[in-house]
Amino acid sequence: MRGFLTRYTLASMVRAAFRDGENVSVFSGFAGVEGMADGARKRGERNGTPADEAALSARLRRLGERLDRARAGRAAKNGPGAGSVSDVSGLARGLRLSAELVGGVIVGAGIGLGFDYLLGTSPWGFIVLVMLGFAGGVLTVMRSAGVIPERRL
Repeated sequence: MRGFLTRYTLASMVRAAFRDGENVSVFSGFAGVEGMADGARKRGERNGTPADEAALSARLRRLGERLDRARAGRAAKNGPGAGSVSDVSGLARGLRLSAELVGGVIVGAGIGLGFDYLLGTSPWGFIVLVMLGFAGGVLTVMRSAGVIPERRL
């Protein structure tokens, strides 16, 4: 099995792949590896025709103009600085909703562990109250998000 992973037994993957002053490729025994980069551009070499490059530059310029118009239209519609305020309030709302959901599950788990400890019903109190905590958390999130109306007493 000597030389199973490398083509040459004397050359290793760690040491430089030189033997007797000639460069020995580690991958020379594998078909197609040396030909993968055939026809690729060398650094700084440009094979494109000037017409192709001019067309590409024109397309890029038109895209930039369209983006500028879209940004200007969006800024005029929302007003100055409106985007950053709505993004922050959206983040705050998302964090609040996720905290309500996680809080419901944690409270249910805590009460369930307490019941299991006091009553010796392990793990049933934990399982039931984690599910109830999840359901309560989802209900609270739905109320906060406005999906279902708030309860009135």
